[in-house]
Amino acid sequence: MLCLLKLRLLSGLQALPNASMVAGDKVPAELLSEIRTHMLSPAAQNNVTLVKDVENGKDIDGHVEQLAQQVDTLFDALNDANKHYWDAIVEPGHHLTA
Repeated sequence: MLCLLKLRLLSGLQALPNASMVAGDKVPAELLSEIRTHMLSPAAQNNVTLVKDVENGKDIDGHVEQLAQQVDTLFDALNDANKHYWDAIVEPGHHLTA
């Protein structure tokens, strides 16, 4: 479950630069900062450093890389513990029949 949460957080962080590309030249920097901050998931908003970096328009690649490494580690651990886990997540119906 933790891996899925972190995967969702990673997906959200990777989408943030798109807000800058789409609206960057069309809105004032303060408004863009506000938009990017509201795009953060509630779980990501608990990371004070991340929120400050987003508010200040700083590069968040370090946060993305760190989270991606955590997802990779959790993915490998889950796969080692239960090789059927990801198959059951992708195709639950097939794995629920007896």
